[in-house]
Amino acid sequence: MQRDAPRSWTMLAIAGPRQHGGNTGYLDSPKSVYRFDSGVANSGKVKRGDLVFIRDRDGLLGVSVIDHISSKPGEKVLLKCPECGKAKIRKRAGQTPAYRCESGHVFDKPAQSLREVVLYEAFYEKEFILASGAVTGKRLRAAAWRPNLQLSIEEVDASRIAEDVIEAAPQARYLLQNFFQSMAPESVAQDDDKGYMPQLGDRRQKVLATIARRRGQAKFRTSLIKRYGPRCALSGCTVMAIVEAAHIWPYRGEEDNHVQNGLLLRADLHTLYDLDLIGIDPRFILHVADDLKNSEYAHLSGLQIDLCAKPSRTAIESRWNYFKKNS
Repeated sequence: MQRDAPRSWTMLAIAGPRQHGGNTGYLDSPKSVYRFDSGVANSGKVKRGDLVFIRDRDGLLGVSVIDHISSKPGEKVLLKCPECGKAKIRKRAGQTPAYRCESGHVFDKPAQSLREVVLYEAFYEKEFILASGAVTGKRLRAAAWRPNLQLSIEEVDASRIAEDVIEAAPQARYLLQNFFQSMAPESVAQDDDKGYMPQLGDRRQKVLATIARRRGQAKFRTSLIKRYGPRCALSGCTVMAIVEAAHIWPYRGEEDNHVQNGLLLRADLHTLYDLDLIGIDPRFILHVADDLKNSEYAHLSGLQIDLCAKPSRTAIESRWNYFKKNS
């Protein structure tokens, strides 16, 4: 049975004991393991392979993918007001009595009770990438699908913060790229005989989204490798870890994952192509925008692209016309 697509989460972690008003908290090791229990919202939804953004109260600490999750039965110590029994209590820094409940009662020692729970440990040290300060706490909360300040584990739209993370920690690029690829739809249009026609419309927003999300989905990429072979169409690079599936006409929907609407490009060349800093004319000659004339990419100008199969001519022409207007 196929596993559900991975999800992305923020997890609130604090080095050392994590203290909450209504329980005794956990011992966190932010770079390697996150501990929680079945009483925590979303605890049952977090799975192996999910993307996690580890944060403290100020912002992002790092990003990783969950390698495995362990579980065992255990007990959770719950704290409550000794007068009214309410669990919403706060520790008052530097004040006596030390605690206050939501009803206004103050006390030095909370009442305690035990609850049977499942104790979880999510391990992610293998792929952890430090990205301290890349995203503020406010930005992380804004990326949540259903923002809730009370949640320590919160599902987020990773595409809203991916660009900031990559800018601060470029090594996170491939981890995030692999995550977005794993979310690809199952079907890919690969019937060469039917051809491909680009869907016209506003493309600027889609271009920017493509760079951040890298929607060079896994099945689309596989179809391009079968068609063109395992190498970059421009540089000849065969290190497939850094060769991506690039859409000729930007992705607007599943129909754009047609094998004739794609090329395999090295990661840096993919970004330049998305930004229309390089272009391919209908004769399959590469052109470099004026902004790159004095760069290390200038030598690519005039390159004749040799492909064993041809992509959609309509897609190439449409994209070339856009390049000419904007380069």
